[in-house]
Amino acid sequence: CPVDIIAGREEARLIYLGVTQWVAGDRQKQLVMDIGGGSTELIIGDGIDPLVMESLQFGCVSVTNRFFADGNITESALAAAQRAVAAELQELQSVFRNAGWQTAIGSSGTIRSAASICGVNGWCKNDITLNALNILKQEALSFKTIADIDLAGLSEKRKPVFIGGLAIMLACFETLGIDRLVIS
Repeated sequence: CPVDIIAGREEARLIYLGVTQWVAGDRQKQLVMDIGGGSTELIIGDGIDPLVMESLQFGCVSVTNRFFADGNITESALAAAQRAVAAELQELQSVFRNAGWQTAIGSSGTIRSAASICGVNGWCKNDITLNALNILKQEALSFKTIADIDLAGLSEKRKPVFIGGLAIMLACFETLGIDRLVIS
């Protein structure tokens, strides 16, 4: 099979198209967020048409490796990771907020893992709320190391990179003003 390397915005467009095929209902503006290992895609679209697409060069693996390389989880490391992601989002903040959306949708292993943890623990039902995400943050900070993380709903496979993904989610929620994220 031939392999094609695609640009970040093309990845964002394809993610958006895939997610919108899953979402039923009226045409409406929606924000789609996908946290990968090395990049995070943010897309605002109307119905099945992507309007604003960005691919940012941070993901759950890269943020975990940069801010938690020693395996330790500290409040200062998590805050530094959130600040770094928020700084990258600063340029896009006004563009995305001005474009607006009615629904925010998340698709990725990090987001599905966060939803699973929040659901199993009763912090939210089907969607991830900002309140549930802040509870999850406090729970994550109760562990000294990444190896110690033991959260119901978090798979062993996702555990090594979850803290970096959580930092990205927290920064996106705060910077972009997301209060509820529907899970794709």
